[in-house]
Amino acid sequence: MAVVVLGLFSNTVIGIEGGIALSIAHGVISPAMFILVGGVLYDRFHTRVIRYYRGVTVYMPVFYALFFVTTAFNMAVPLSLNWIGEFLSLAGIFQRSPLVGIEGGIALSIAHGVISPAMFILVGGVLYDRFHTRVIRYYR
Repeated sequence: MAVVVLGLFSNTVIGIEGGIALSIAHGVISPAMFILVGGVLYDRFHTRVIRYYRGVTVYMPVFYALFFVTTAFNMAVPLSLNWIGEFLSLAGIFQRSPLVGIEGGIALSIAHGVISPAMFILVGGVLYDRFHTRVIRYYR
């Protein structure tokens, strides 16, 4: 949401359009993710412990496809509305102040670089375990 604020406060047409687009995308994707996790997973498994959600790709393939798409859109993959909003907001910030635009772009790149491996570990470790037999440990 910081990108929305920066885009709106850039006081450029591109930045304001990017902030509005990012707000709309957040307003669509976030409730969809809450419905998928709270309305589907919790109602089916009756627990919030992620470890017990193993094998979801085998038993619920349509759910997994929707979960994957909403997660990808939330992470602002290219050509999603989140990505377009972030790009336009950063373009507006860069138009107003190039130094702040470069700093914002670097901060977003670092954030995506940290979130992407964490999501891979979470999704790869929990959703792909087909037989509920192996214990996945990512630490020693």
